[in-house]
Amino acid sequence: MLAKGRLMGVQFEALLEDGLYFDLAKHSNEIAKKLRDGIMAKGYSFMADSPTNQIFPIMPLPLVEKLAKKYAFDRWQPDDGKNVCIRLVTSWGSTEEEVETFLKDI
Repeated sequence: MLAKGRLMGVQFEALLEDGLYFDLAKHSNEIAKKLRDGIMAKGYSFMADSPTNQIFPIMPLPLVEKLAKKYAFDRWQPDDGKNVCIRLVTSWGSTEEEVETFLKDI
């Protein structure tokens, strides 16, 4: 168990060195905000206002089914049978180009 604990510790030590963890989190949140703003500009509402890298737009079921063919996301609770809330998550590796492509596909 100690060897496994050390292995986990080494990973966290690298993440915390020179603020890398915070830089990665900041990028993730900024990309999520761009995605959230773009979806909002297209007239969609959200299940909740999230300041994190997770956003929860409510979209028409046919659009969600179309997007599911190209993108990986989770479906959350149905809204009214015609719309569904989906969970989109950005990461340190998410790019502005990916956000733009997703918004175009909407």
